[in-house]
Amino acid sequence: MGFLVLIVKEPKPASFVNLGFLGLNFFVTLFSGCFGFPRAGMYCKLLLKCTLSAGSIESVCNREFESSDRLLFYMSKASVEQVKGFSCTVFKSVLKELKTYCDMSRGVWVAIDTHHVPYYGKDDCYVFRTVRRKGSRVRRVKVLKYITLSIVSRGFKYTIAALPLKNGEYLDEGVDSLLVMIKGMVRVKMVVMDKEFYNQRVLNVVEKHGLCYLVPVKWCLELDVLYWLSRQCGKWAWPYLMSKAEDPVTGKKLTGDRKLITVYLQEISMGEYYGYTTNRQVKRQSGGSLGNIYKLRWNIENSYKDAENYVVKTCSKNHAYRYLLFIISHLMTDLQELAKKATRTHIQGKEMLMIFELLIIELDEEGERPRERIRLTKRLAVQL
Repeated sequence: MGFLVLIVKEPKPASFVNLGFLGLNFFVTLFSGCFGFPRAGMYCKLLLKCTLSAGSIESVCNREFESSDRLLFYMSKASVEQVKGFSCTVFKSVLKELKTYCDMSRGVWVAIDTHHVPYYGKDDCYVFRTVRRKGSRVRRVKVLKYITLSIVSRGFKYTIAALPLKNGEYLDEGVDSLLVMIKGMVRVKMVVMDKEFYNQRVLNVVEKHGLCYLVPVKWCLELDVLYWLSRQCGKWAWPYLMSKAEDPVTGKKLTGDRKLITVYLQEISMGEYYGYTTNRQVKRQSGGSLGNIYKLRWNIENSYKDAENYVVKTCSKNHAYRYLLFIISHLMTDLQELAKKATRTHIQGKEMLMIFELLIIELDEEGERPRERIRLTKRLAVQL
């Protein structure tokens, strides 16, 4: 005679997190103080609502019975430099909040990267032309190029500075501006960059600020020779003369002496290797330890995908307004990372959208709603 045993699994209680520190009032206040046009705070709230729906300001204004033309009119009078000043203040505020949950006394790794945003307007000083590949199809497209500086660690990325690049501007000028923007904000252990920044002018700028850099070396025949020599003699660190930097407009080599660097090689498999260069003292004479540091930069690519969830759609040709939208999308991802870091809880993307909706409701109600525990999903309850 058999017995049937039923095992009833009790439902797991929802994780409770207190997100009272996570507010958007500071952003609205800074926006109103920086731009100062009539009803600036209200338009700031509308822009935040746009990020949640991934729509345009026109669509949100239609639902709110407001005029989007007024915002675009006021932003047409704003300059890119004005938005730059606003971004410095905003990112400094969110960084101050992050420092309460992370110990940064020993310094942080920072990564610099560029990001392309499609553009369909007329050519001007901010418009770049690049090649986009889809399968066998190749076409030239117009883009706006932004350069960002972010704090990176394992599974974490936090933007603290962003700038638009001008066509014809040397890449080292953008790097210099970013490092000036974060001066005094954090102690930097090393600046990690990809191959796009393998340029002796860029490396000289980082050294001018008294910082260490880490950049992968672009492939060339001389690097292959060094690799096969390394396999024979066991030496994986070599002195190396960089090629001269190119003019961004003409593409011609610039005059001047070639920079002497040290190349550290890391073998992946037979015939496959990575090469890195750094001005930091390296204990092991191979690129293995440098490769582990460089992997921290990979979080940037994931963060760009997260930022796409908060992109406000626009057809505006106003570069100050588009720069502002880029700043807002990265601010939202910063707050998302801050919530995960402070609560040590894995908050999913859809859950984060629900949290932002509650924060915007608080802005509309001006704190009239009592702070109570709110059950968002089966697995998460929050208090704002």
